[in-house]
Amino acid sequence: MSHIPDLNSDVPDCVLRECPTSSLVVLSLVSSNIHALALPHLLHSACLKRDPKQMLSFLIFIIDNAHNAGRHVRNLVLAGFSFETYVLDPDGELRLISREIGEDLISLWAPAFARALAFMPNILFLSFPDKVEEIASHSSDFAAALLSLPRLQSLYLAGVGHVASNQIGRLVDLNAGISSLQVINIVPQEDEQLKLTRGEGMGKVLFSTRSHLTQIGLMQCDLHDFLGEKTSNHGSHKPTFPKVLKLSLDSCDTYLEDIAIAFPALHTLDLGFSPFLCDPINAPVRTFVSFPSLVSIRGRRWDVYSVLKCNNDRDRVRRLGFTHPWRDDSVKMSTFAVPEAAPFLMSFSSALDSVQPLPWWQAFSQSVPHLVYLCVSLRVRTTEELDLLVRFVFQSGCC
Repeated sequence: MSHIPDLNSDVPDCVLRECPTSSLVVLSLVSSNIHALALPHLLHSACLKRDPKQMLSFLIFIIDNAHNAGRHVRNLVLAGFSFETYVLDPDGELRLISREIGEDLISLWAPAFARALAFMPNILFLSFPDKVEEIASHSSDFAAALLSLPRLQSLYLAGVGHVASNQIGRLVDLNAGISSLQVINIVPQEDEQLKLTRGEGMGKVLFSTRSHLTQIGLMQCDLHDFLGEKTSNHGSHKPTFPKVLKLSLDSCDTYLEDIAIAFPALHTLDLGFSPFLCDPINAPVRTFVSFPSLVSIRGRRWDVYSVLKCNNDRDRVRRLGFTHPWRDDSVKMSTFAVPEAAPFLMSFSSALDSVQPLPWWQAFSQSVPHLVYLCVSLRVRTTEELDLLVRFVFQSGCC
């Protein structure tokens, strides 16, 4: 072991990089030299998902080793049981203890988390899949610590409520930490809608980072005021996100026209439930919009069709995907209206509830003359249907 310090640091580093976590833990106990070499690899990506006790132990370790450990953390994910405590019932099943006790546990580690973040300045990816509102409620320093991360590139916040949103929004102008942010995902608390505006809360975060964001994901957000026209002393204007290539929207209120204006470089559009496409009565008069860079659309069949039909540049679309099974029970469009609306389609994915006959596959093949990739998930109930499917697909020549 005495020869380890004399080795080129790249040699042991390459070896340790290939070791699984369990091996790194064992090696770190061999000597102080090996421990120092293994520590960056052990802490590079931390996923805390066991229980609140694990969370607290990790935070205490980072704080107690403030000048060494935290700077190695690049990816930090809070997941699973970190926010809850489960116990085994007499039948051996996991049972969640009361919500009140769970919130009390969050109150124990939330202040320590804000303090530990200050010692992890090199974090690139940070994910909170739940309980952001509770964390912010129990730690007044949470927002300041979050916004002070100078290298943060990707941020996932779920369970955001008014307390967390307002706390972060008030401090966004005072911190330069999110100047490197490229990817952001915002999910409100369950059964709540988050109204976004440009001057406060999470809307202010989006607006202040609009020049360098490349990917945005939003769920249950009201975007009417945020993306809509706003009048000021300098005239009317709408915000634009010039570098956003991928946009994911689920259960959001907005208009397709506002999306087209706000995201001129959009490459990929993922749609969950899209009320702004499903409710033509309350939407403004549908006009044609331009998505000059849009090549990929994923969503429900009707939603994908609506975007295609309104897009002046639909000839540029190359990839489509249906998130729900493809059924021929819609009176709004013909069977192959969607692929036909993208004449140069090259990639298509969907699910089918049943095996379609040979004429169906032949008609599909004719509707996608440029297709090079096809992914179809089928519900096949019998081996006879499977044999029939294989014969139909190969005879149709669409694969």
